[in-house]
Amino acid sequence: MWMPLMSKKMEVPIFLISFLVICLIHYFFFELRYAWHNKPDDYFFLRHGYAIFLTSILFVAAFYPSKILVVLIVPSSLLFPPFLRNHVFVEPNLAMLIVIAVITMLFLLLMIWRQKLSFWKSSN
Repeated sequence: MWMPLMSKKMEVPIFLISFLVICLIHYFFFELRYAWHNKPDDYFFLRHGYAIFLTSILFVAAFYPSKILVVLIVPSSLLFPPFLRNHVFVEPNLAMLIVIAVITMLFLLLMIWRQKLSFWKSSN
């Protein structure tokens, strides 16, 4: 007989803490990669672009946990500065792409877990 690893009342807080930790990893990588050489207009571009992507990640996690959207949004949120302003920001290299793949996999595992949470399952 299968036994759950955690009680029903603890699965949502543990999910939220895990989501917060992965969001912090995402944010710190973004900051370390792009935020150290900014002019005011670049700072504005980074902050607003990151806010848009973080809002979309939160929306996907809260309302529509789609694995496809996570695979599209998370790498885009970490690659938009060099693709939109390649004359200012450093181009992606192999190490960066590996870290982006790891962060994307963490968010993907979190969305799979989110889809299995009994607290948020729809009654359809």
